[in-house]
Amino acid sequence: MADVRLEKNQMGIILTVSKNIIQHPSTLYQILNSYNIRTFFRVWRWDGLSVAVTNTIRMMSNYSGNTTQNDLDFVKSNMDHNCPESVPECHVPLVSIILPVYNQYSYTIACINSIIKYRGDINIEIIVGDDNSSDDTKDLENRIRNLKVVHNKTNLGFLLNCNNAAKFAKGKYLLFLNNDTLVKENWLSALVELAESDSSIGLVGSKFIYPDGSLQEAGGIIRSDGSAWNYGRGSNPSLPEFNYVKDVDYITGASILVPRLIFEKLGGFDERFKPAYCEDSDLAFSIRKLGYRTVFQPRSELIHFEGISNGKTVKSEMKSYQISNVMKFREKWASELDNFHKFSETDLFHARDRSFNKKTFLFIDSAVPRFDDNAGNRTVYDYMRTLVSMGCNVKFMPENFCYDPQYVPIYESMGIEVLYGHKYANEWRSWIKNNSSNIDYVMVFRPDCAKFFMKYIKDNSSATVLYNVADLHYVRLRREYDVTGNRAYLQESLRYQKIESKLLNSADRCVTVSSDEAKIMSGIVDASKIRIYPIFCYDDCNAVNRSYGGQHDLIFVGSFNHPPNRDAMHWFLDGIFPLIKKEVPDARINIIGSNATDSLIKLSSESVIFHNHVSDDELNQLYSTSSVCVIPLRFGAGVKGKTLEAMHNSIPIVSTSIGIEGMQGIDKYISPKETAEEFAAEVIRILSDCEYAKALGGSYSRYVSENYSRRRMIELFAQEFGI
Repeated sequence: MADVRLEKNQMGIILTVSKNIIQHPSTLYQILNSYNIRTFFRVWRWDGLSVAVTNTIRMMSNYSGNTTQNDLDFVKSNMDHNCPESVPECHVPLVSIILPVYNQYSYTIACINSIIKYRGDINIEIIVGDDNSSDDTKDLENRIRNLKVVHNKTNLGFLLNCNNAAKFAKGKYLLFLNNDTLVKENWLSALVELAESDSSIGLVGSKFIYPDGSLQEAGGIIRSDGSAWNYGRGSNPSLPEFNYVKDVDYITGASILVPRLIFEKLGGFDERFKPAYCEDSDLAFSIRKLGYRTVFQPRSELIHFEGISNGKTVKSEMKSYQISNVMKFREKWASELDNFHKFSETDLFHARDRSFNKKTFLFIDSAVPRFDDNAGNRTVYDYMRTLVSMGCNVKFMPENFCYDPQYVPIYESMGIEVLYGHKYANEWRSWIKNNSSNIDYVMVFRPDCAKFFMKYIKDNSSATVLYNVADLHYVRLRREYDVTGNRAYLQESLRYQKIESKLLNSADRCVTVSSDEAKIMSGIVDASKIRIYPIFCYDDCNAVNRSYGGQHDLIFVGSFNHPPNRDAMHWFLDGIFPLIKKEVPDARINIIGSNATDSLIKLSSESVIFHNHVSDDELNQLYSTSSVCVIPLRFGAGVKGKTLEAMHNSIPIVSTSIGIEGMQGIDKYISPKETAEEFAAEVIRILSDCEYAKALGGSYSRYVSENYSRRRMIELFAQEFGI
C-alpha cells in the first residue's frame, strides 16, 4: 500500500481547513470541484497515492488562506483613546505624515496610536495641522513627545490646512491622512515600496474599508461630468477585482502618498477648491499632466470612519462645497474629461484601471503559477510580466480557482488581476460572456486545462485564442513507454494525441517553446498557425563571473513530480555516478527538487545530497559552488527550463539529446552524450580540465542573449500582438 504519512505542517493545514469549512461551508464546494477531483485521481494513477494526497493538501491550504480579518474586531481592538507618550524620534524622516484636524480629539488619538503601532521600520514624522480646534487638540504637543503640531490662528478649512502643514514637512514623501482613520499592518510600507519601485509613479493611495468590513473604495473613477465614483463601494474588499495594483483616475485624499518635490512643484492643492472637495481628484489629474502615474495599492488598508468631520450628505455645511467644486473641476479639466472619461455606467472593465487603450490578455492555467517550482510555471510568469511591462492589461484565471497566499500577492503587486475564489468558480462562464468584447487575447496552457475552457471561450467571445502546449504530452508519454515498456504510458499517449490534435486544430494560434515540437505540430495543423516563443526571458544575459577550477560538486535541478526527472536521477545515480566517483573520488552531487520518491531518497549519502524546495538565493549559491550541471533525461518533451537556467548561470552542462532538444542552434554549444560511459567521461573531463570548463561555461551567455533575453521576448510579442 502507498505511504500516505502526513507531516506536522500538513496536519496543521488539515485542521485549519476543517475549521474554515465549518465557519464558511462554501469553501467545501471550492475544494470539491470537478477539476480537483479529476486531478486527484490522475495524479494517483501516475504518481501514486502519496503524491496525490500531498498535492491535495497543498490545494486545501490555498483555499484556507483566502480569509480576511474581521474588521469589527480590528476597530474594537484599535480604538485606543489613551494618549501615547511619544512618537518615535526621527531627525531624517522618509515620510511626513500630515493629519489635518478640526476637533474630534478621540479619533485623532486613535489614529496616531495606530500609526505608531503599524509604522513598521520606516522613519516617519507626524505633523498635525490643527485648524483652530476648540477641544483637547490644541494641547496635543504637550501630551505627545516628538509630535509636530501646526496651530492655525483661524479655521482655514481642509485644503489650506493641508497646504500649510506641508510647509513644515522634511520627508521625501508627504502622506496626507485623515484623522478619522485607523491604519492596518503594512499600510505604510506597502505605499512606500510601490512609490520607490517606479520613478514614473507620482501618487500612491490606499484601500479604504468601512468599520463594518465593507469596502469604501478601491481606487476612484471620474465620470465625464466631473463627478467621482468610489469603485467597489459596499462590496467585499477581499474580492480579486479590488486587490491588484492598478492605475486609477484618482484616490480619495484620506490616505495618499506624494513625493514632496512634486507636491511643491504644483504649489500644493489648487486653492480654487477651498475649503474642501475635489482637491484630491484635481491633484491626481495635475500629477498625471506632469507625466506621472496615480496608482492604487490594495495592500495598504485602513478603516475610514467616513463623514466624522464633515458629515455624509451634501446638505451639511462643508459637504455643500462638493457640488460647486465638481463644477469647478469639470470646467478646469473639460478637455481631458471629454476625451478620456466618456463610458457607460455599466462598463467598469476598463474604467476601473484606466485600460481603455491597452490590449487585454487573459491567461489560463491549471493553478496560480509557482514560478520557482517548475519550468512550465516560470514560462507563464515570464509571459505575463513581459506583457505588463509593455503596457498591457493582464488577467490570470486558475482552473482550480484557488487563492495561493504565497504567489497571488506577487502577481497582484505586478498589476495582474487574478480571478480566484468561489465567485469565479461558479461564474467564470458569465464573466467571459459579459467581457467578450473587452478581451483581445486568451492564452490557455496545457491540454487538460485547454480542454475545459477553450471551446466555451471560442464560442462566446471575440478574443483570439492561443493554445500553449507547454510540451506535447503525447510525445513525452510515448517516449516514457519506449524507455519503460509500460503499456499504460502507450495508451495514455494515444489518448493525449487525440486531445492535443483537436485542441491544436481548434485554436486560432498554437504556441510552443520548442523548434522540434513545432515541426511535429506542422504535421497536425497549418504551419502558419504555429508560433515559437522563448520558454524564459532574462533581464541580464551577461556571463556569470565564476570559478572553473577546484570544485568537484555537480548539480541537478528538477521537480520529482515530473516522471522524466525521477527516471533521470535513477539512471544517473545507478549507472553514471559510480563511473565518475571511480575517477574523481571526492565528487558530490546536489539534487534540488521537491517530492523526491522514497526510492531516490534511499540513495542519499555524503556524496548524494537531496534538497527540497530552495529559494532563488540558495539555488544561485548552489550553482556558484558547482562545477557541472548534469541533465541525464531519457525521455520528455519541450524545451527544458533546467538547461536554460544552467546556461544563464554559465555552468558547464552535460546532457542527453532530450535535455537540449527544441533549442535552435544549441548543438554549437552543447554536444549530447547518450550512454552512461560517454556521459561520465564528459563530466570527468570538465572536472579535470579548468580551461575546457571555462570555454564551455563562458560561451553560453551569447546564446542566451540572442534567444532568451527580455529584449527578444518583447520583439516577438510586439510583432505578434501589434503592441
